[in-house]
Amino acid sequence: MNKVNKDNLPFGSPFISETTPSMTDILQRIEQLSDQSPTKIRDLKSAIRSLCRLIGKPP
Repeated sequence: MNKVNKDNLPFGSPFISETTPSMTDILQRIEQLSDQSPTKIRDLKSAIRSLCRLIGKPP
């Protein structure tokens, strides 16, 4: 089996597109939702932060 040379990859994973938003991007987009209640926005942001804690990655 051929090994992938990670030094030649333009980003961290060959399975994730460069244009995929980061969790920080998602948190910022949630903050900009004008058609949602403050409670819904708070809950969505909390869910993203909880997911980040679960997978051990910063938002």
